[in-house]
Amino acid sequence: MAPKLPEPPLSLNPLLPVDPPPAAPPPPANSLPPINPLPLPAPVPPVNPLPPNPQSEVVDCNSYPIGGAPETCQNICWYLNCYKGKNEFTCDPASADRHRKESGCDRHPCTGAFAQKDPFKGFIAHGGIGDGVYAHRPSCDEFPPASFTQGGRDARLRCIDSSDNSRSGNWYKAMCKRHPTTSFSIAVKNQGALSQCQPNPNCKNDPASQFFLRAPYSTQDYTPGKRDMRLAFHADTIEDSSNYGAPENDADGTMGTDATPNNVTRREYRMSDGSTMLLLSRDEQHDFEVGSSHLEQDGSVITVVQKL
Repeated sequence: MAPKLPEPPLSLNPLLPVDPPPAAPPPPANSLPPINPLPLPAPVPPVNPLPPNPQSEVVDCNSYPIGGAPETCQNICWYLNCYKGKNEFTCDPASADRHRKESGCDRHPCTGAFAQKDPFKGFIAHGGIGDGVYAHRPSCDEFPPASFTQGGRDARLRCIDSSDNSRSGNWYKAMCKRHPTTSFSIAVKNQGALSQCQPNPNCKNDPASQFFLRAPYSTQDYTPGKRDMRLAFHADTIEDSSNYGAPENDADGTMGTDATPNNVTRREYRMSDGSTMLLLSRDEQHDFEVGSSHLEQDGSVITVVQKL
């Protein structure tokens, strides 16, 4: 008989199962389950905040406290309806200080000693939107503003609320940043019942709130801004006076109460934000197409959805 071989060690016996690896220790009682990281969002392509060809800058005429500038709108509409009518502007901020002196706004005619004298009492009493009511204090507004090439001697002044004036001043600065070398037009929206933005407004003086500094600018005083046919051609390129009509002048050389505005074309549009936008221009070809882009005060874009 063959000798009996010894049994192999237990760990070497192929017939026995292999011992399983030791189990992982349980997690601590206060540990959190693992969090699967969220996928990163796709990169957002850069967006140009301005349309390629903005057609106009839009001034909001909404009343307080919505954030508009209704008293500024009165000045804009009076200038376009009753004085120049040419709705094309360029910026010249380097000349702003000189323009303020030329317009007379640097003398602060709506406050201080001026406010106690005639005719400034009338300018202030009928300023604002026409009722002489100011939420804060009156201040001198000029249109075109001092930062525009068309400002200065050709500006028309109005006493408006200081907060309204400050708000529109910031808008004009933003316009010039967006249009440092290119011309642009100005439209208004939400003009509602503002008197100077209506068809056939009273251009004689609204009735006593519009004024300007008559030449020579270094010595002469302010005068009511009644529509003056001679001044309508000052520093302008109009050659045909028939563009303005020829109603009779008052004895003082200004237009009477029956004077009609310049032959200004009024165009109204329904905008993408639901507002109504008004364009005033003596250029009959000045019009906006459906889908055209227009810039609001903060640089946001609204488009024309319908011609009214």
